[in-house]
Amino acid sequence: MCSIQEGELLQPKRQPSSSLRDRKCMKCSNEETVVIIRINDAFCKDCFLQYCTHKFRSAFGKSRLIRDKEQVLVAHSGGPASCAMLHLIQEGTSRRAHKKLRFSSVLVFIDDGVFHGLTLVERKARNAQVLKQLISSGLDVHAYAIEQVMSTTSSASLGLPVQAVSADSFEILCSFDSECKQLEALLAATTSDTSRQSLQHVLRQRLLIQVANGMGINKVLLGNSTTSLAVQMMSNVAQGRGAHLLYDMSFADLRSTSVTFVRPMREFTTHEIEHYLLLNQLGTIDVISTGPKGLEGLTSDFVLGLQADFPNTVSTIMRTGEKIGVSHSEIDIDLCCSLCQAPLDTDVGPSSALAATQFSEVVSRGNRQSSRCSSEATECCGQGDGSCQSSTRCELPDLRRSLCYGCRLMCKDLKDTSLLPASVQSNALQVKNRAEMRASIQNFLIEDDDAK
Repeated sequence: MCSIQEGELLQPKRQPSSSLRDRKCMKCSNEETVVIIRINDAFCKDCFLQYCTHKFRSAFGKSRLIRDKEQVLVAHSGGPASCAMLHLIQEGTSRRAHKKLRFSSVLVFIDDGVFHGLTLVERKARNAQVLKQLISSGLDVHAYAIEQVMSTTSSASLGLPVQAVSADSFEILCSFDSECKQLEALLAATTSDTSRQSLQHVLRQRLLIQVANGMGINKVLLGNSTTSLAVQMMSNVAQGRGAHLLYDMSFADLRSTSVTFVRPMREFTTHEIEHYLLLNQLGTIDVISTGPKGLEGLTSDFVLGLQADFPNTVSTIMRTGEKIGVSHSEIDIDLCCSLCQAPLDTDVGPSSALAATQFSEVVSRGNRQSSRCSSEATECCGQGDGSCQSSTRCELPDLRRSLCYGCRLMCKDLKDTSLLPASVQSNALQVKNRAEMRASIQNFLIEDDDAK
C-alpha cells in the first residue's frame, strides 16, 4: 500500500556527486577517470573508447545481419550520433583495427533545411560544412535534397539521380524547382507542427529507400541513439503509432520489403556519444530549429528532464517498449501503409475504439457538411472523411483506406492530400486495384482447407 499521503511530493533521489579526480577506472584500476556512465561506472579515456568500439561492433556481430563485403548506405545528418557512427565505422574498417568491419560504406547526406525554415543561403552554408566533413572521411559521398522525394522518377529503375560530391563543390545542386514548390505547398497545407515533424520523418525515410533502391543497396545505417529512440517511442504512442513500436525501436527495421534500416547506435546514450566526440575531438554540425517544437520537441524536453533526475528513465522506457512491441512475421505489401510502409493497423472489428471514433466524427460533422459541401462548391470543406463534394477534394477515400492509423491522424492536418508525393498516390491506387481484383476472383480461389 502506498505510504505517500495526499499533498506529499516524492522528491527525486539525486546521486551523490563525486569528483572524477577521486575515482579510478573500474576496468584497469590504474588510469584517471574521465567519464562516468550508467550512474556510477567510471572509465578512463582508453577503456571508455574500447568500451564504445566493442559495443558498436558487437551490435553487428550479434545480429549477423550484414554479410562480408556487403555494401551499406550510411545516412549522415551532421548531428552528434551520425558523427560518432561515422568515426566508429572508420575505426572499424581501418588497417589498425583488431577485428575489422567487413562491409563497405556509402555516405548519404539529405538536405532537409526546408523543414527548419532555412533560407537557400543558409542551406548552402550548412551543406558546405557537412559535405566537407564527409569528404574528409575518404568514403564515397552522395548528397540529396529532401525535395527529391516529390519526384515522379520510379525507384524500381535507376532510382533518383545520384549526385556525386567532389572536393571542389560543397553545394547540393538546387535544380529541383518544381519539386521544391510542391514540397513548400505541402508544408504550407500542414496545419500542425506535430504533423509537420512526423511528415519530415516519413519523407526522409521514403527518400532513403528510393536512394538505396537506385544504388542496389538493401541496408541503410541510421544514427538513432537509445535516448532519441526513447523520445520517439513516447511521441509515436501519443500520435497513434503504438502498433509499430517494434519497427521504430528494434535494431533492424524490416517494415520495407526492399530495404532494411539498421540502428548500430541503438545502445548508445547521448551522454556517451557526447563524451566519445569530446575525447576524439570531433565536431558536429546540427540544425537548430527556432520554430514551435511540436509534440516530439515537448516529449524530448519531458524525457530529458526526467533523465536528469532519474538516470534510469531512458533505459526503462526502452525496456518497456521492447515488451509491448507487436511482432509481424510476414508483411503483405497490399496490407502496408502507403505513406510509412508499416503494416496496417486499421483492420479492426465494428466494436473497436477506431470504429467508434470514426462513427463519432461522421455524426459530429454531419450538420456542418450538409451546409458547406455541395457539388457547386469550389473549395474543400476540410473535413477529410471522404464526403466532400467540392471540386477540390480534401482526402481521397482510396488513400485514407491505405493509411495506418498514425498516418491518418497526420493527414487530418493536411488541407489537401493530393499534395503528397506522387508515389504515395500511386501506391494507394495500386492497393485499391489489387483489392478489387482479389474480391472479383475470391469465389474462384482454392483455400488450403478445401485442397486437403
